[in-house]
Amino acid sequence: FTANGTFTFQFADAAGNTGTATATVANIDKIPPLVSVHKLITADTTPLITGTTDKPELTELEVVVTNGSQTQTFRKSTGTVTIVGNEWSAGISAGAALSVGVYSVNVTATDAGGNVGTDDTSNEIVIVSSSPSADLYRTLVLPLAGIGNASRAFGINNGGTVVGSIQPFSGAFTPAVWDNGAGAIDSDRPAGTAYGLNDSGLVVGSIRDPDGPGFVGFVWDINNGTSDLLGIAGAFTTRAWDINDGTRGGQIVGSVLYTGGQQAGVRWNLPSAIAETDTRAIYAINSTGWFAGEYRRSTLWVNHAFAVPPGTGQSLIDLDPNSGAESRALAVSEPGDGGGVFVAGEKSDELGVTRAFFWRSDTQVFQELGTLGGLRAGACGVNSDGVVVGWSETADGAIHAALWINQGIFDLSGVLPQAARATNVLERATAINDSGQIAGYGTIDGQTRAVRLDPLGIPTTGTTHTFNLQLRTGWNLISLPIQPTSQAPLWAAISSTVWDWNGTGYEIVTQAQGLTPKRGYWVYRPGAATVVAINGTPVPGPGTLDVEAGWSLIGPVGTAPYADVEAPGATPVWITPANGAGVLFGWDGVKYGVEDELSCGHGHWLDAKQAGTIKVGP
Repeated sequence: FTANGTFTFQFADAAGNTGTATATVANIDKIPPLVSVHKLITADTTPLITGTTDKPELTELEVVVTNGSQTQTFRKSTGTVTIVGNEWSAGISAGAALSVGVYSVNVTATDAGGNVGTDDTSNEIVIVSSSPSADLYRTLVLPLAGIGNASRAFGINNGGTVVGSIQPFSGAFTPAVWDNGAGAIDSDRPAGTAYGLNDSGLVVGSIRDPDGPGFVGFVWDINNGTSDLLGIAGAFTTRAWDINDGTRGGQIVGSVLYTGGQQAGVRWNLPSAIAETDTRAIYAINSTGWFAGEYRRSTLWVNHAFAVPPGTGQSLIDLDPNSGAESRALAVSEPGDGGGVFVAGEKSDELGVTRAFFWRSDTQVFQELGTLGGLRAGACGVNSDGVVVGWSETADGAIHAALWINQGIFDLSGVLPQAARATNVLERATAINDSGQIAGYGTIDGQTRAVRLDPLGIPTTGTTHTFNLQLRTGWNLISLPIQPTSQAPLWAAISSTVWDWNGTGYEIVTQAQGLTPKRGYWVYRPGAATVVAINGTPVPGPGTLDVEAGWSLIGPVGTAPYADVEAPGATPVWITPANGAGVLFGWDGVKYGVEDELSCGHGHWLDAKQAGTIKVGP
């Protein structure tokens, strides 16, 4: 049977008597298995790759790990994939260690009924060096825009816009915004600082109270310049630390210090404000309504880090209930792959030594993080991948910006050029967004300067591009210049057979395996010429490709306006054949021709005299 339903059976005995019987079948499984891949950022080049499935009794599970130039395949049938309960795993062996870079894990699961399911994510594995800052990030020193001589950054949204403060040539720091890393927006406000912002462009912070001796929180819409002060009756000072987007969008969190000395956390849902009197401060809130901060623990009279889940009447969660040490939660992430959130902050022991900590809602495990060789460290930000940023003391007592990946710590001052490290240092990483961009500050050329670190190897989520792939009737030699979010539109426009070149011969590529950027493929269009819109994200990492000696089928990568990559200067001169023939060959739908540039969307033949690295993108 291939479907559920009611079936009539006819039968006959040896004497030729006939009869019928009816039966209803309702238990035929036609549901494809669900599979997922756990994201991983690690310096381990032989990691254990893991994921989940809703059908532990799968007849086959294939895992393909690829970055376009390295590909490894693991299968349950060969014993290289293990399934225990709803968790699967595949281990990279020492003899096949991964190089530094970003890898997609393509999983295909087949159940006993022949149903096939695939995962729908990409770029799940990031392999970094033992000091990843140099190969993952570039530093953007945020401009002062002619209005000051020092700056600091404290917040960043998913669009890359940074907030903080600028110190004018005379006077105290004032709030500032760098719109997607560009020139600073002068707030023209009294002394103060912008601490947080959401993806809609609403900025929060605190400024000197124009009507009192303390400070007052503010919310500022950088789209139209409007703003509101966040005062509370009886308050000496209010501070707004963070603002969210999403299902509970526009909620602001902060703290209030009353004239009588009492302190409490505050949640503003304008125009109303709620003082959370059982807390001391609320420093962070995410789009679902999770918020975190510090509260006064009545039993030991110390401040403790806490978090509160979304929803009415939810109880406060003490993140380190068995400790008598002081602690505070400074950041809460958006939900990760499994729906849980991450919280990061600082704790101090009885001697006042500060350490960074990390907490996750799914396990409710509180974990101290390591240092760069010194005693002290603190965590200031965390994203939905669980990547933590902050600061740490080094072995010689200096303070450096720090990054924690899977609880391993890395010195972010390594992003600075080697020659500049003697006099320049990144001192604080204060926030990280879900694209991996980091805000912070350090000493640059003798001045305190705000910086943004942009990832080179970590894929940037949220930046979607569309490439219009042209297909002629018949055979096409194509490539994908971006990492597609879905390849379904392409496969719907071609026949089921796609051919790849493995260096010695052609091999078939299945839809489950998918097409990989930087490679060329033969596809067949059975109908009239058409244009297929491919949506996706920029291909992470440098625009280079390792090739072996001999023939390779390659393609360029890039983003709009999808400029061609010229071959001269883009490929080593030794690739040019000795007989003077062209470096590249293309297909015009009828015949091959010599070409002098790589064209986005097209596949190209390249004949290399020896192995090497070529440029295939910006």
